[in-house]
Amino acid sequence: MSTLLALVVERPVAGQIFGDLTSRVSAEDAARLYRASVMDMCETFADLTVRSRVLLYGPKGGRKEVVLLASRQWRAVARKGPDRGETLIDLAERAFRGGHRRVLALWPTVPTLPAEFVVNAFDQLLVDDLVVGPTTAGDVYAVGFSVDAPHVFMGFDWQESATVFERLMDRVERLGLVLGLMPHWYAIDRPESLSILASHLRAQVVADGHAREHRLAEVVSKIVSSHEPGTPGNGG
Repeated sequence: MSTLLALVVERPVAGQIFGDLTSRVSAEDAARLYRASVMDMCETFADLTVRSRVLLYGPKGGRKEVVLLASRQWRAVARKGPDRGETLIDLAERAFRGGHRRVLALWPTVPTLPAEFVVNAFDQLLVDDLVVGPTTAGDVYAVGFSVDAPHVFMGFDWQESATVFERLMDRVERLGLVLGLMPHWYAIDRPESLSILASHLRAQVVADGHAREHRLAEVVSKIVSSHEPGTPGNGG
């Protein structure tokens, strides 16, 4: 069955991306984290065996900045509107029209997500109608589908991130769809996740001698260093 992997991305502009992080880091550092996350995820999934691999970007004018974040294995496609539900409905329409039968959308909030989770999700879609990856904060980091069921993505506010997973489950249950779950994972767009991310990247270095998400590790290292006591401009 034909497969499509979509990474849903935003134009990486400081002050417009990863906004919740600005209570802990500058808007510029939040944008750097976002860019590194997109680039590392593009690299991680560049060799995944799928028929199509797309960067679903928005707004439309951001194509030039977005394509610089990905390798040639990814095709940039403008998405329809900023709403995640609308994006998924549009993706399903395009994918099924193009002959794809298993589709998975990822958001670049989970750069440390193990690649095998995505491989397993595509396997689940051989039998499940919908596969969802929940975050530990109540949102979702991935939504996959093998049926065209637009109503599951409609009728609730995707901006209320803490309740997205619960509301999506309500829809799935009401529509009688067969559900598969990916493991819970932490999203790095929450201020409380920055310390988890730093610890995770450090553990990779201790265990393997290097961080898998090397661009992200470099950005995090610079942010941590800039916040250490005695750093110029940090009041130490």
